Amino acid sequence: MHTNDRGFTLVEVMIVVAIIAILATIAMPSYRQHVEKGRVTTAKALLNQARQHAHAEFLKGGKYPSTTADYKNVGGDLAKYHNLSAGIVKNSKGKDEVVLTAQSKESNNFGGKVTLNINTGEFKYDNCVYKSVCTAMARTK
Repeated sequence: MHTNDRGFTLVEVMIVVAIIAILATIAMPSYRQHVEKGRVTTAKALLNQARQHAHAEFLKGGKYPSTTADYKNVGGDLAKYHNLSAGIVKNSKGKDEVVLTAQSKESNNFGGKVTLNINTGEFKYDNCVYKSVCTAMARTK
């Protein structure tokens, strides 16, 4: 009597599962790095929106808004992954400059800290999980 068994053996299934696990292990760090770069790029774009808002307020009233509350309605999805804060710092010449900071939320492992000087338009990138992301973003203008 001849039987025609169909299906996969346990060994074949285990080999396929092992191959998938190896591929996932290789791909995951790259995926996470791309996620972080995307979140840092989004923070940068939304901080630029906030900078445009600040310039509009400067044209209206002669000064840049300098408190976090002044920017509560600016930035769209920034609050999804980052906390926005604003403050005043002294530049090298002793003049006040407004600085906006988007710090990744504690629940968000990626995104680091993006700082924008409203007066100069200069960005700084810190605390990235993948240092290469902060380095790459610092090279872009």
